[in-house]
Amino acid sequence: MTDTEVTIIGGGVHGTHLAIRLLNAGIVDRKRLRICDPDGLLANLRRQCQQCGMTEFRSPLVHHIAIDPFSLRAFARERDRTDELIPTDTGGDRPTVSLFFDHAEWVCEKHNLESLVESTRALSAEVEREGEESDSPEQANVKLINSRPTLSKRRRGIGNPSVRGRFVVSGC
Repeated sequence: MTDTEVTIIGGGVHGTHLAIRLLNAGIVDRKRLRICDPDGLLANLRRQCQQCGMTEFRSPLVHHIAIDPFSLRAFARERDRTDELIPTDTGGDRPTVSLFFDHAEWVCEKHNLESLVESTRALSAEVEREGEESDSPEQANVKLINSRPTLSKRRRGIGNPSVRGRFVVSGC
């Protein structure tokens, strides 16, 4: 485990999955991990599904936020919801939107991800290099410029105009 602070910008499917992977692998301590999203985990995807009236996903059931690819199927079986896995001609049942989000909520609760969410929007980021001898990302510091915080809580200096650390941008 490193002592690096990691901020994931975006609480969508990729950002949420990345947070779970980092925690599960012990790459970063949860005290040094945060997810910045002004709307919360998976909120934008949920809103998009509602706006277009989506009832089932196009992707097969192995595409979700958990690490185990068959976690969603097990979740459906344990809750007697296998009727929400829609069969396809090409193989790979597809989950209903309801099943997908119930599973995602369960996974997020299992990993206590909500406690890592900062309700803030990243407006820009700058790379600051300590030395000109290398252009490698390992030697770069990133400064998150956040002039429009929408924070309901102030933790670890996030309410400050800028935050330094390692950042991962997801959903771009």
